[in-house]
Parts: sequence; structure tokens; C-alpha cells
Amino acid sequence: MLALVNNEPKVLNLSQMLHYYLEHQKDVVTRRTKYELNKAEERAHILEGLLKALDNIDEVIKIIRGSENVAAAKASLMEQFGLSDVQAQAIVDMRLRALTGLEREKLENEYRELEARIAELKAILADENKLLGVIREEILIIAEKYGDDRRTSIGYDIYDMSAEDLIPDEDAIVAMTNLGYIKRMSSDNFKSQNRGGKGIKGMQTLEEDYIEDLLMTTTHHYVMFFTNTGRCYRLKAYEIPEAGRTARGTAIVNLLQLLPGEKITAIIPMKEYDEDKYLFMATKNGMVKKTPMTEYANVRKNGLQAIVLREGDELIEVKATDNTEDIILATKKGMCIRFKETDVRVTGRVSIGVIGMKFDEDERSSVCRWSARESVCWLYPRTAWAREPMYPSLRPRTAAERESAATRSQRRQARSSAQSWWTTTGRSCSSPMRESSSAWR
Repeated sequence: MLALVNNEPKVLNLSQMLHYYLEHQKDVVTRRTKYELNKAEERAHILEGLLKALDNIDEVIKIIRGSENVAAAKASLMEQFGLSDVQAQAIVDMRLRALTGLEREKLENEYRELEARIAELKAILADENKLLGVIREEILIIAEKYGDDRRTSIGYDIYDMSAEDLIPDEDAIVAMTNLGYIKRMSSDNFKSQNRGGKGIKGMQTLEEDYIEDLLMTTTHHYVMFFTNTGRCYRLKAYEIPEAGRTARGTAIVNLLQLLPGEKITAIIPMKEYDEDKYLFMATKNGMVKKTPMTEYANVRKNGLQAIVLREGDELIEVKATDNTEDIILATKKGMCIRFKETDVRVTGRVSIGVIGMKFDEDERSSVCRWSARESVCWLYPRTAWAREPMYPSLRPRTAAERESAATRSQRRQARSSAQSWWTTTGRSCSSPMRESSSAWR
């Protein structure tokens, strides 16, 4: 704080500012006390003269009536009773009503109060502790009178710094479980191990819970959360509570305003919203959608609609892409399809998307993966084995080929139902095949 100290500008810290303020208050209270003491003594001096005149009222009246003028009366009173000029003037100016007993009692009471006040003021000037006590009482009175809640907020200047600037930008690991527990950990909790290493425990989970998402980011990056109902939420990584390596974490419902029945199905870390990047989404029923990432830049606290879902459909996966990737969709029965990302047209944020894959009714549980590499690794969690098929075995299909494949799938279903009918009835297969031919030709 910049202030004038003895007419010199100085920059003061909080302690110095309070010290000089207290010194200023001492000076103010001292000068005020001296002023009040001077006034009280002057009034007490006048009252002494008036009371002395009332004690000798008959003689005072005789002197005043026998004087030629006011000056002569004042001189006679001063000589006769040893009064000062101020006292003599007050006696001359005294009205006849002061001669009554009531007025005399008022003068005596006032004089006693003034004597007590004079003694108090002299004690304040003589004792510094009493002077500080007066300052304290006055400050308490001011605080009681004007001490309402602050109407302005003390914050950071938008052109200076923000609270985020005080948080170090460092690597962080975010882990989230299937039941919705999430935590942030430092990368120092883990160390590199050789192939075949046993590893270390990374998170404490419930009996039927398991880690579903594990990603590397920094504390200043955004973390986008997508739910099965097609809504998205956003947090800064540092807003996720940090926990130890073996801690369970915090329930995601305590961090996001999730709606009833919502479950997090995809997590995406991102540094900024690039105009050349897209978010590629896949649903349970095989719908896919590609939307510019910039359309998700303004996410409200209560979430933002990321995709429009048909009845019975759910959002199962979201990936960040650059429009040069290959997309792989796979079903729970092991069927998969690969196609180029450019085959999917760009749609707006509030849209359904396009068909990415058609499959049987009981296969409607798909996953979405993308990769720009020449190979992809398929994992088998139950046996801990891994397989790495070459990408040429998953040749990209065009939209026409995907439609043709869906038609052939319907024909195979028709043949299968016909064969099943022939087996159960014992009839030849030519008749039911002819009957079912109209369903797939």
C-alpha cells in the first residue's frame, strides 16, 4: 500500500500500515482530548463565578445597579469578589431567572459533572494505556455500526493472474472405476518395470469394481466426461481430488451434476479445442457421429447435450480424431468392421449421426477404436494373452460395401431359419427355401 508518512510517500506492508494508523489515532485522540479539556475548564471557570455571585446575590445586584455602565460594573465585581474578566462578564449577562432555586441546582449539577469530566480527560492524557483504551472503544463502536458483510469480492484481476496460475502444471494420472470412483495421482507413484513384471497396486476398489479408464494428462488440461445418455461434462484435471496410489478415490457424482441414471462411458483429456480436431462417437446400436471439437468448448456446470440418441440407444465410446484415422467397430460376438473416418460426414452437436455398423439384435453391444498405425493389438483379459493381427486383414469398407454386407447378413439369417424349419419338420429343404426366398431376394 502506498501512503504518505511524514509527508513522504512510502510503500507499507500490513504491519507498518497498522502501526502508522495507530499512531495517527493517538494523535487524533490526544488533540481532541486537549480540546475538550480546554472547553470543560473554561466552562467550569464561568460556573465558579456564577455560583460565587449567587452566594452574594444581594451585593452583586447592588453593585450592578450602582454602576454607571457595564464596564464599571465588571470592574467593581472583579475587585470585590476576585473574579476574572470572563466571570464578571458572565455575571453581568446573567438573567433574573438564574436567581431561582431550580436554576441554581442546575448550575451546581453541571459544575460537578464538569469536574468529573476534567479529571477523566486529564487521566487520558497522563496514561497511554487509557488513551489506547479510548481508541479501542471507538473502533468497536465503528465496527458495530458499520460492520456489515462485505459487498464487494476480493479476487484476482483478469489481466493479472488467476487462481489457476497458482497451481503447478505437472503430469497427472486420472483413474476411474466402473462404479464411478475417480482420483488423480502423481506420476511419481509408479516406476518402469520389465516385461513380465508383477506390477504394483494402483487403486483400492470394491469387491465387484474395477478400473475402467486410466489416462495420462496434466493438471491444467481439460477432462471431458461423456455419459450413456449422450451428455458431456467438463473439469480441469486439478479439480479432481488428488489421492494416494492405494486410495479408492471420490465418487464422480460429488464432482459432476449427473442426472439420475447417468453413467460415465468415456473420458477424453484435451489441452485446447482445436478447429482441426473432431470428436468421434459410437452408440450401442451402431450409430456413429463426427462433430468438430470446437462445438464442445462451452460446457455448462449441469452438462451439455453431446449427441441425440434414439429410444433404447446409449453412447458407449467417444474418441478425439484429426479426420485421418481408421475406425474399427466390434461387437461382443467378435464381428468387426473397419472404415475410414472421412467416410463419415461431419454433423452438428445436436444430431443423431449416421449408421456405422449393422448387426443382429443380440449383438447390440459394440466398441469403437481408432488407430493410424499399421497394426492393432487385441487383448484377451481372462487368459492374459495378446494377439496382433495385421491391418490388411481388416480392409476398410466403403459405405456401399457396408450396406451390401448388411444385406448378406440378412440373407444368411433367412437361410438359417429355413434350415431350422426343415430340420424340425422333416420336410425337404427346397420348399422352405422357396418360401423364404422372398424375404431376402
